[in-house]
Amino acid sequence: MDSKKFFDFLYKHFKELARDNKSCTITKKFYGHSKTFECVVYYKYDKIEEFAEILRNTKGFKKHCSIRSPGTHISISISGDSDDDGYVNITESPFYNVGINPSRNYKKFEPEKEKYRKLTYRNNEQMYTMYQGKKPFPCNLKSFGYISELLRNAIFKFFSGYNPIWKDFQNSEELPPIPLNIVWASYNKKQLLENRFKAKLPNSINKLEILASYAACCSMKYVLPEQRSVLFSDGADIGFMILTKTTMKKIAYAYICSVVNNRVKSEWYSNIIEDYILMAIDMRRPINLLLGNKGYKRLHDELMVASRLKDQRKKIKIPNNKLSKIALPKNFKRITTNKALIEESVENNNCVHSYINKINEGRCLIYTLDYNDEHCTIEIMLEKGKYYVNQITKKHNQPISPKTDKYIEEVIQKANQSNRK
Repeated sequence: MDSKKFFDFLYKHFKELARDNKSCTITKKFYGHSKTFECVVYYKYDKIEEFAEILRNTKGFKKHCSIRSPGTHISISISGDSDDDGYVNITESPFYNVGINPSRNYKKFEPEKEKYRKLTYRNNEQMYTMYQGKKPFPCNLKSFGYISELLRNAIFKFFSGYNPIWKDFQNSEELPPIPLNIVWASYNKKQLLENRFKAKLPNSINKLEILASYAACCSMKYVLPEQRSVLFSDGADIGFMILTKTTMKKIAYAYICSVVNNRVKSEWYSNIIEDYILMAIDMRRPINLLLGNKGYKRLHDELMVASRLKDQRKKIKIPNNKLSKIALPKNFKRITTNKALIEESVENNNCVHSYINKINEGRCLIYTLDYNDEHCTIEIMLEKGKYYVNQITKKHNQPISPKTDKYIEEVIQKANQSNRK
């Protein structure tokens, strides 16, 4: 697709939108050295109109004011020696406040720190994106999750033609990282993911949201081949979990855990199930999705012994982050060596040794505590600036007593209070 056709399509698209919809206004067009047009989109236009009408009909009241109403400003230009060989530059900036005066001319007010995203495209080359002046990088499907739905739909219509695939991304705020050349060449979601993962997929994948279907595909190689269809069932539509994951392996872990926990629905066994899945992925053992609680406990214990031998040569390196600065009483003993971690796993007969990667990534800390005649293994994590206990167990993953639980809760509360000072 050449640059000129792309620019002309976008101009025609937004011109028709502005003609049919008052919430979209083209403010400037074809000025300066480059051919350029700009448009402003008000997301709550009806409320702005309603408020403006109240001001116009109110006597003795200041008729120039600002109200909080989100919108977006889009600037699209084509530049270069010639239109046919030029660069199409798209810049989108959000705004949050709108000024109103009696003449119905609404003026957008940018936030103090303007956030913008820029897209650049040239004849049949890779599209690039840049966020707030940072270094540009090649676009993939995920990049379009950061621009407005209005702009995203216009770009998808141009590159994918009338293929219905772009409709799958209309209402998705977040999208998976799939190369754009695969996206443009795909007719529907099933074909898109078959091209991406080089695998035959069931038709049921079209019923899942794009994030869930992508997560299911990431998970296929980790489960028993005859059970892969379970990943694409309706009950597994929890693709939002991949948003905080950075690798396909982590996406698969989060998704498989949710699929199994949704089916088993056992709060007490959930940690055992998740630890089994983690060890199975690390040891490249196919995961069984259709067991009961006792079946997962048996596989967990089998892998627990085998993985201790595998993890012996690893070392613990705790990152210097906010989590590592937690201050706890002396009877809480932080585990700082792999040897101590494996010894704790043996003493309490649990799989805490498999948490070494989480520790080295700065996602958790492991402590031991002897209190009320109980020896506890404690996993502490950080969320939104607050410390919390993710897991506490004693020997054989048994729950601790209410007295010990209350004591640990009070200690963590004090640590959070100290952290705020």
